[in-house]
Amino acid sequence: MGVMGKQRLVWMEDRLKQLHRRPVDLARHLNIAGPRVYEMLSGKRRLQEREMMPAAEFLEWPLEVLHGYVSGTPSRSIPKGFSTTRERPRDVPIYAVQTVSEREFTVVDDIIDHAIRYERLGKNVWGIHMPYNDMAPWREIGEIVLFDDRRPPREGEYAIIRMKTKKEGDTAPHVVRRIVRYIPPKNSHQKEKLTVRQYNPFKEYDIVSTEIERVVRVIGNDELALSGAM
Repeated sequence: MGVMGKQRLVWMEDRLKQLHRRPVDLARHLNIAGPRVYEMLSGKRRLQEREMMPAAEFLEWPLEVLHGYVSGTPSRSIPKGFSTTRERPRDVPIYAVQTVSEREFTVVDDIIDHAIRYERLGKNVWGIHMPYNDMAPWREIGEIVLFDDRRPPREGEYAIIRMKTKKEGDTAPHVVRRIVRYIPPKNSHQKEKLTVRQYNPFKEYDIVSTEIERVVRVIGNDELALSGAM
C-alpha cells in the first residue's frame, strides 16, 4: 500500500537538489524504472512501504523524518536530540582496509582512527573506511561505515560479508553489500543463498552460504541519526 498523496513532492525535489543528486539516482537506489520516480515527484505515483527505508537512506534522513514529510507534519517528526552537539567519547575503532581485488578488500587489524560513540549504538560497534565506490551513492570512497555484530542483517539492510578462504594461507576477502533476499533451499540438492546488491555499476547476484564465513550488519542511517551521529 502506498503512503503518499497526489501533490507534487516539492520537499523531495529540494532534498535531491540539496544533496546534488538526480531523480535517476534515486530510481537506481530504489531499484525502479526512472520514469517511476518522475511520476512520484509529480504526485502521480505513491512511494511504496517497501521503498521507505531505502528512500530515507538515499535522502540521508532518519526514517521518522521521511514519514513526517509523507504525512505532512515534518516539523514534528525530527527526533529529539537529532542535532545535538554534546561531546562523546571517540572510542569506536575504525580499522584499515587492504585491497584484494577491484571489488573486494581485507580488513586489517590495525586501528587507524576512532569514531565518536553515540547513545544506542552499544558496545559491539566497529567500522571501516569504504575502499570502493561500488555502493555509491549510498556510500562513497573513504566514508566511514559502522557495523554491529549483535545480530545478523535482515533483508533490506546492508552488511559486510566476509568470504571463506579457498586455500590455507589466503586472506579472507570482504564485500559491503545490501541484502536483497534470503533464499532457503527447497530440497536437499539446493543450497542456501543470499541475493546481494551493489550500485556502481548496478548488479545483483547470489552468494552461496557455504562460501560465507561471517555476515555483519551495517548500522543504518536512521539509527545513526537517532543516536545523534548524523
